[in-house]
Formats: sequence, structure tokens, C-alpha cells
Amino acid sequence: MAVGHFLFAMAWPGTMYIGTFLVGLGYGAHWAIVPAAVSELFGVKHFGAMYNFLTVANPTGSLIFSGLIASNLYDYEAEKQAQRHQITALTSPRLLHNMGFLAVDH
Repeated sequence: MAVGHFLFAMAWPGTMYIGTFLVGLGYGAHWAIVPAAVSELFGVKHFGAMYNFLTVANPTGSLIFSGLIASNLYDYEAEKQAQRHQITALTSPRLLHNMGFLAVDH
């Protein structure tokens, strides 16, 4: 799954298909291994409670990392880019010409 997410982050041409395949493969393998891992690690006495706890771990991690951490980082970077875009738009030659600050030499 890490390799698939790395391919998503690099955004190279054509890697969306490979990244999707790898993430799906890892996610499916996770759900195939969880019941065996739970029974092996914790025994079968409280198998239902342990399995449900591990089932809830995945969406909880997604909420924390995607919903809280990554979204805040994205908003912060988008705000920085928007401020940079406003500054460059205000100092663009076309805007200065339209406002009469630049003369056109013909």
C-alpha cells in the first residue's frame, strides 16, 4: 500500500492504475489476514470483540490521518498558494497596463 500511495503522490503519467491496483491489493490482503492474526495473537476466547476492535481501527486511522492531519496540511498549503497567486496577479503587466501605469511602445 505504501508503494501505491507513493505513486499517487508522485503523479507520474500512468501511475494511477498501478497505484490503485497496489492499494487495493494491500487493502484486500489486510482484510484477509485480520481474522487469522486476531485468533493467533489474542486467542479465540474474545475473538468477536478483538476482531471488531481491529475492524474499527482502519476507519479510525483514516479519520485521524486523512480527515484531520492531511486536510489541515492541504488547507495550509492552498492558502499559501492563493496568497502567492494574488500577489503575482496584482503585479502582472497586463493589470498594470489596464490601470494606466504602463505605457505600450508601438
